[in-house]
Amino acid sequence: MNVLILTGKFGMGHVKAAEAIREDLTDTSNDVKVHIVDFMEYIFPDLCDVIYKGFHFVVSRCSGVYNYLNKIAGKYGDAPLKGALTKKIDNLIEAYDADMLIAALPICGQYISAYKRSVGCTLPLYTYVTDITAHEEWISDGTDLYFVGDLSTRNA
Repeated sequence: MNVLILTGKFGMGHVKAAEAIREDLTDTSNDVKVHIVDFMEYIFPDLCDVIYKGFHFVVSRCSGVYNYLNKIAGKYGDAPLKGALTKKIDNLIEAYDADMLIAALPICGQYISAYKRSVGCTLPLYTYVTDITAHEEWISDGTDLYFVGDLSTRNA
């Protein structure tokens, strides 16, 4: 079985969660191959550094702006350019011959959900909510199962 974990470097917690998921899956079965992909780097290779540097600047220097933008993103929860990226996501899934997708970053679940709707993809998508709370940004209709770290997050 080939498992593709999608994450990003918006703080290293998402990457560390992806690594922990990979470790757990590979410890559980010898028949599983787990690949971790920085989704932002794959989807936006030319903009990735700017996106990450901009994120880190806003978080470290303008936390109020970040909190405001995060609240707005949670309300609208829509990833840009979803339709235009269908072929890229097709290529990603094909390159890793994925049998299962795991999102360890909210925007990954949003893009994969849009992709699944667009092409009728039936690959299972599991979303690991790596934040303390499960704000709307984490919720996407293509997710088959959510994993959370606490009952209060599940009940949110």
